[in-house]
Amino acid sequence: MKTIISISLLAFLYFLPTTTAQQADYAKLKADAEQFYAAGSYARANETYSRVDQTKLPPAEMRWVDFRLADTLWRAQAGTQTSDTTKFEQAQKQLEELIRTNDKDDDRDLVWAEAHESLGDFFWTRTDQMNWGGAWPRYQLALDWWAGQREIDQARDRYLKIVFKAAEPPRANDYYFYTYYGNYIPLDILENALKISDAQQNGQSAAAQNNIAHLHFLIAMTMRYTGGDWEMRQRVPEEFEFALKTGKQSAWYDDALFHYAEWMNSTGSIRQLDGGEWHQEADYVKALELFRRITTE
Repeated sequence: MKTIISISLLAFLYFLPTTTAQQADYAKLKADAEQFYAAGSYARANETYSRVDQTKLPPAEMRWVDFRLADTLWRAQAGTQTSDTTKFEQAQKQLEELIRTNDKDDDRDLVWAEAHESLGDFFWTRTDQMNWGGAWPRYQLALDWWAGQREIDQARDRYLKIVFKAAEPPRANDYYFYTYYGNYIPLDILENALKISDAQQNGQSAAAQNNIAHLHFLIAMTMRYTGGDWEMRQRVPEEFEFALKTGKQSAWYDDALFHYAEWMNSTGSIRQLDGGEWHQEADYVKALELFRRITTE
């Protein structure tokens, strides 16, 4: 009996260093790959993850490696000038499979959400794509997942990142403005993003103030684009005013001034009369004031 125990113990001790070494190797490869990813070196991140021996990994880490391999495959290919779509098609298929295998409500994990966001980027951020119809449903599912997470700080950061990324593609031309391509984010999502931004250190940090002003701008532009009922349209000037509060430090400050001026020039102020009917009247004085601010500021 002692002999059997001794043999089992020796076998355990023999394999223990190998297992520990494999875990250390994976941790090092993952850290290196994520550094390459953060720097935008997607080909190097893909090459590094491809060196991982997945046979000894826990299922969750295997899914993560499979996700990163597919995600970096299309991102690396998007940085080339080739017209070959083989790698794009391969990556899309792999990402969709990662979603399919964990698509039940109780099975949806981080990789499920990341794969949806990756597919959103796949359709929206590539120079030759900018396919909002293909991108938004993916972004929306990723947003819904992050909205239900308990790690508040991480969930807030990822939620806002997706919202702002969806609002403006990374390679927008000089003529681009939010809604230019028919891309608008539903108001409930923008207002949810505004709430969590305001909750960030009670909305007092510079980053929070910047995000709050940006979201007010997006809300004003969404209302301007979609029209909506009288109450919604009445809010447009108010939302633009909030967007201008941070001043010229905001990248969209000039956009807010211009589109606010255009709104006042064409639509103007909206108010409800005593009889209950609504009245709309262009406000040329306000429009002129805003246009002058564009030329002076």
